[in-house]
This record gives sequence, C-alpha cells and structure tokens, in this order.
Amino acid sequence: MRALQSAGVGGALPAGEDIPAVVGSAVGALSPGSDAAQGQRDANTIFGLGRSQQMRAEGVERYLYSTLLESQSCEPCRSHDGEVFGADRLDDYATPASWCEGGDLCNCLIIGLLPDDAE
Repeated sequence: MRALQSAGVGGALPAGEDIPAVVGSAVGALSPGSDAAQGQRDANTIFGLGRSQQMRAEGVERYLYSTLLESQSCEPCRSHDGEVFGADRLDDYATPASWCEGGDLCNCLIIGLLPDDAE
C-alpha cells in the first residue's frame, strides 16, 4: 500500500493500469538476497563443523587446508592454501577460518589426509 500511495498524487492511488507495475516493482524490491546470503553462511558453518567432527571421530590425524582453487578466495585464505597440519591444530584451521575476510561466507575446506603409510 505504501508503494501504491507514494506512486500516486497526494496519497491517492495511481491510475488502474499503473497498479500492477507499481506492485511488481515493490515486490521485486523485497529481494531474497539477504536471506540467501544468511542461508549460505549457516550452511558453510554447519558443513565445516560437521566435516571436522566426523574426521575427528574417525581418528584422522593429518589435514589439508584448501581454497579449492576458488577464484574469489581472500588473500589470507590463499596464504594458508595447501598447509598440512595435525589434529591439534584443527580448531585453528576450522572453516570458516578466523582469518578469512569473507567470514562465514568462506568456501574453503579442511580435507582429511590418509596416514603416510596408507595405500
């Protein structure tokens, strides 16, 4: 209603043929962008936590931090790409990583590595 009133003159509704266009524009302005971004943040965090917990439960001892060659990775994440670390550092590297400029929009992953003597 506010969009219709502001499109009219003196608070009156606009001409009948303009109403669908005004309503369509107002609805289009209610972008789901912020909801989608929050959904991605939540999914990234939950996915990262779940992977870390599962690898820890399976006794993985060595891990690799990977940007997955993501073209939009931030410089701090790129600087850690390919680092191998032990289980004692898993919380430091857990994604989304504390150093990531994208925060919980980080797409990096922790990959569990097989033991050196595994075939």
